[in-house]
Amino acid sequence: MSICKSLFLLGVLALCSFVSPLLGQEQSKPPQRDPTLLEVLTRVVQTAGGAQALSAVHGLSETGEITFHWTKDVKGPVSVRSFEGNHFRMEADLPEGNRVWVVRDGHGSRKESDKKAVELPYSNAINLGNLTFPVAHVASALSDPKTDVSLVSIEKEEGRSIYHLRLRGRLGLVGTGTPAGTFVKEIFVDALTFDILKVEDFPYRRVSNGKPSDIAPRAISYADFRFVNGVKIPFSIETKLEGQPTFSISIREAAFNNNLSESDFTN
Repeated sequence: MSICKSLFLLGVLALCSFVSPLLGQEQSKPPQRDPTLLEVLTRVVQTAGGAQALSAVHGLSETGEITFHWTKDVKGPVSVRSFEGNHFRMEADLPEGNRVWVVRDGHGSRKESDKKAVELPYSNAINLGNLTFPVAHVASALSDPKTDVSLVSIEKEEGRSIYHLRLRGRLGLVGTGTPAGTFVKEIFVDALTFDILKVEDFPYRRVSNGKPSDIAPRAISYADFRFVNGVKIPFSIETKLEGQPTFSISIREAAFNNNLSESDFTN
């Protein structure tokens, strides 16, 4: 399917689609699964290495440098581990001490140096899954017929077209035995390269004028895509909360299926 034809069809769909992205609220009607949108997601997976290569990925281990954009930027070495999408661990070695974030099947905590670990709110913890591996959300959406895929808009950025899609489902973020509602990830796909440039999500409920808002409070931008063992991943990750920079990660090394286990995800 040509880019021009895809843009035209998606433009028509944009006039007809509306989905409320309330975190944890079950869908009351059959999911939207338009073939044109599924074709876009398929192209994203193909660009990242293909369905077969992605299905072989069960764990991702990365090291690099993290910069927290606090009152003054604070930098230090960082390691990030992801396992099956629903396990996540990020450990930063900062000048004032070590900080660790851990998520295990929806349950998460944050620990600073030798202090007691503090439990993370559920929606915060669950949305850390696949933080540095966004194509996993797309692969999960394609494989799960219950995931809603809708078009928000077609946008322009620096002269290029961007598909703004909304994914609503379990998205591989929780195990099959874990009670949970649906989750929303809004993905921004380059219409030329089919790389995922940004993901917006809902680690907490945003309120506007006393009412729940459908504007995602967190944005995660991706760049510097490289292939590792046949799978393309971003080596630059930047996050913003309510439009304010929070932290950025520059990946130095990455490896798949590096003997990760459940014991790696405890605090």
